[in-house]
Amino acid sequence: MSEKIGELYYENCKKYGFVETLDGYCLSPNKDGLKTFSFDSDGKVIIKEIQSLIKHKRRNDVYRIQLKHGKKIDVTESHSVFTLKEGKIASIPVNSLKKKI
Repeated sequence: MSEKIGELYYENCKKYGFVETLDGYCLSPNKDGLKTFSFDSDGKVIIKEIQSLIKHKRRNDVYRIQLKHGKKIDVTESHSVFTLKEGKIASIPVNSLKKKI
């Protein structure tokens, strides 16, 4: 499946509704058994069922990241991104990525 996250979220909300929390998050249940890549406790990549689809108000800048194979993704500054450092998976802040020319 190749779908934009926002479209997937809004379609899910239409089908199953959502709950808005006091801190501005909107939660929609995953009743379709959607799955994504995740890390287990040993740092191994696994496929795991999503608990809820979550949307929050954007509070910071959007960055466009180009991956090694050429695909581009747009993420907010607070989005989690991962890399390999010394053979281990490491989380890095989006705003620490360097522009490659």
